[in-house]
Amino acid sequence: MPLSHPRGPAVDAARAALRACGVLIVVALIAVVLLLMRAVGAPAALAAHGFTAPSAATQAASELVYSSFLGDRSEFWAASPTALQQPRRIAPVSHADGFGLRASLSPRGRHIAYLTLPRGSYDGATQGVLWLMAIDGSGGRTLAEGLDAVRAPVWSPDGRRVAVRRAHPEPGDVTRYSLVVVDVARGEVSVPLPPMAGDGIYPFGWSDDSRSVYLAVIASGGTDFLRVGLDGSSAGLVHASDGIARDFRLAPDGTRVVYNEAPSGAASPYRLLTAALTTGQITELNRGAEPLLSPLWRPGSASIVAGSGPGPLLSGGGLVEFGAGGAAAPTLLLAAPQGGLAVPLGWPSEGRWLAAQQLTGSNLARITSARLVVVDQVGGRTLPITSAGYLEFVGWSGGG
Repeated sequence: MPLSHPRGPAVDAARAALRACGVLIVVALIAVVLLLMRAVGAPAALAAHGFTAPSAATQAASELVYSSFLGDRSEFWAASPTALQQPRRIAPVSHADGFGLRASLSPRGRHIAYLTLPRGSYDGATQGVLWLMAIDGSGGRTLAEGLDAVRAPVWSPDGRRVAVRRAHPEPGDVTRYSLVVVDVARGEVSVPLPPMAGDGIYPFGWSDDSRSVYLAVIASGGTDFLRVGLDGSSAGLVHASDGIARDFRLAPDGTRVVYNEAPSGAASPYRLLTAALTTGQITELNRGAEPLLSPLWRPGSASIVAGSGPGPLLSGGGLVEFGAGGAAAPTLLLAAPQGGLAVPLGWPSEGRWLAAQQLTGSNLARITSARLVVVDQVGGRTLPITSAGYLEFVGWSGGG
């Protein structure tokens, strides 16, 4: 489907969840965002979650990379978390009017791979173009065409390849999807998984040796996790859900996946789950009438952070952190105002800074504004980013 804006990964997730259950979750307009860091602001509390304060040199090296959507073009920007109001422009990118881009940083933060829709094109599912540029904006070049531009490229750990997908529409409103792997240095394109029927395939990570891609396959029988080798071999790993799952995130150690399971019926809850790729064990972290948005693994830790709307879990909504087992009550990292939302987006490797998104609107299907912020978990501050346009998180560069 077309990739239009204003939309970000968190907004896409919220809208898709609403379509699954057919309800609207009403949220009030956000007036202010309250940062409640007392529970995690002290070094001892942070250490309990696997966080070790980084050196001053490492902190200074980390830069937030984001894009700004401006109609028929976008701009990549980078800024130190200690100087967010002094960003540097990396490069402008032209694209079809009303369509944005999906971008991700290489593991070492030296390159940006992004999918966008060229001017004059209209179908984000079949006409996407994969580009590569250096983090300083130089060396921009096309890697592949005819791709699905709705999801960001997924980098291999060695930084040599990215995984994307290609849609193959067929008569009768049927679409097949294939996995496409692109060698970013040589420009070589391979298709280790040929077109297959279903509601979609979703690459979400790689094996440690960069020889296999992990992906979710959603079909009539539910959601399954597969491992697909660059040689074309494939193996089923976990039957993740009898229904529709989404928001897949691979753990830093590559052994587990966190994801959301949508309700299978009117009386069914949303569930936040983890699955072990080696044993197939599934652990439930939370269940409720509303989804937890954009679950993320904390760097160097087994805990998970997700965004919650107002409800039994958090009366006012905000960012919550779950332990690996999910048994203990979640820890509040960032409180949203009454009825508001805060959605986690990503950490740098040292784990001090958390990029997040604050959404406002009459309900989740009608988001009226989105603000990109950085949460300083040591200083206890929420730092806004004020660049023009609709801002989307790309990643963190530097810092190891």
